Amino acid sequence: MSKEPLVSISVVTYNHKDYIEQCLEGILMQQTTFPFEIILGEDESNDGTRDICIDYAKKYPDKIRLFLRSRKDVIHINGNPTGRYNFTQNLKTCQGKYIAVCEGDDYWADPLKLQKQVDFLEVNEDYSICWTKYSINKRNCIEDPEWFDLLKDKMPYKIDLNNIFVPYCTQTLTVLFRRNSYDDNLIKSLKYFRDNTLYVICLNKGKGIVLDFNSAIYNIHTGGIYSSLTRYKQKYASYLNLKEIIEKIPNCNTSNILTLRNHFLVNSVELYPKHLSLNYFYLVIDCMRFLKLKKNLTLFKRILIRKWE
Repeated sequence: MSKEPLVSISVVTYNHKDYIEQCLEGILMQQTTFPFEIILGEDESNDGTRDICIDYAKKYPDKIRLFLRSRKDVIHINGNPTGRYNFTQNLKTCQGKYIAVCEGDDYWADPLKLQKQVDFLEVNEDYSICWTKYSINKRNCIEDPEWFDLLKDKMPYKIDLNNIFVPYCTQTLTVLFRRNSYDDNLIKSLKYFRDNTLYVICLNKGKGIVLDFNSAIYNIHTGGIYSSLTRYKQKYASYLNLKEIIEKIPNCNTSNILTLRNHFLVNSVELYPKHLSLNYFYLVIDCMRFLKLKKNLTLFKRILIRKWE
């Protein structure tokens, strides 16, 4: 690449044959006054995604740096494959002052997305991270997320550790953050790292904000890693992630994060498929640690009633 990129865009993809072209085209159409690079991590798909990525890398060698990962390196959490290795390796490879993220099954719809976000962070040095509004594509129907109505009179919406995740308006496909806010050593020490973890790490270095424009389309489909999990596994994964965030990342013992952790804890206990397993016992212990007595009595009464119905 002829010039040092100001922005690196991380794209992780696995079995996204029907989506990856639209994802890459949405990035390549960006109109900017600065150079940017695409860090494309392909996780050894079996549906033809890899061939598409190779073709794009050959066509745009000045923009795309392609990394062909191996399934041997995939990190499993609670027996489920994740894209963690691919994602963290991508982040380590980024050269830009800023990093944006778009997973291979989502896409950007605004050709000025990057320019607007970079312009904001360049003149607001006390901000470490920003997001934008987005739309949801569900069964070919484009709709607004539920939080739109809650925040429509508060945009642009400032984010800090006291209101992050409530409501959940910070989707990865819209994020742009300063690379010097990313702590690789901390992330290496975390077992349940997710995009939420990245956000709170950045918010320890500065402010956050959701900018008042719609930049992207979030695709919901059955082939996604998260959407393919059972409802219990989704809730349990979220619980473990938030529990780790509170325990391992500074300044995250806030009421909003604690409340959300407890919410997913209750969900996990109620949905747990094997009530005589060791993991279920650990969840019960966590209930005793984190929930008030009245909440525990109500929860387990509800479980017993359901069990004997």
